[in-house]
Amino acid sequence: AYYQEIGRAGRDGRGSYCELVYLEEDVSIQRSFTEWANPDQAFLTQIVQHLAGLGERLNSIDSDALRDTFLVKQKHDGRVDTCLRLLRAGGCIDGELGLDAVWLRTPAPHEIAEWLPDDKRKRDLMGLLQMVQYARTPRCRKAYIHEYFGFADQPDACGACDACLDPAAWLDTHLPPAARQPIPRHVAASDRAPGNTPVQRGDWIEVRGVGPCAVKRVHLHGKRVSVDVEVARDLSERTFDLGRVRWRTVDPGS
Repeated sequence: AYYQEIGRAGRDGRGSYCELVYLEEDVSIQRSFTEWANPDQAFLTQIVQHLAGLGERLNSIDSDALRDTFLVKQKHDGRVDTCLRLLRAGGCIDGELGLDAVWLRTPAPHEIAEWLPDDKRKRDLMGLLQMVQYARTPRCRKAYIHEYFGFADQPDACGACDACLDPAAWLDTHLPPAARQPIPRHVAASDRAPGNTPVQRGDWIEVRGVGPCAVKRVHLHGKRVSVDVEVARDLSERTFDLGRVRWRTVDPGS
């Protein structure tokens, strides 16, 4: 979509300037969108077991109640809706929950595996990572894009982007200091001194020098708390003792 907008801006032979506004805090938001769009096989299996177990009481709940049962953290999480769409498309359920829904059959494990391949989430996250790398690269923007799409023409430098020109001079030309306005940065209400904010699996924290991280596991060692996280900028896994690093909680839905 970003590359498509570049083409639209410069069509008809006219010059164009494309600006990419990047904040590292946005990575956690996009990361959450990716997670919420990709339920795993275990999640779908839980939905199936829950609905099949209701039997004749299937319409005693609606979609909102199902979301409340399985999604306790974020209202933007779309995994339940994705699962319902898959079950309808697979001929497992018909009608609308809470009204006229009918459970037709229980999908086999191999069907669930086909509907939700393990590598889709990874591919989507890698796509996000590549966009982050593009935003942070010191290389020529045009060369980076041409390499990504595998174009035969792969210039070393275009001589026109912010990476090829002096960044400060380029910025002064296209956005004079008088026209600049600072972008407000969100600070979560739960932003307190390190060690005083409890975290849970699925929370987001920002570690100084590392950036946004998704909490995968929490370990308690007496009064000490350590967390296993997935770093948003490169998907690497790391462990932090929260008493030994500076960190804060962040809200990916803000």
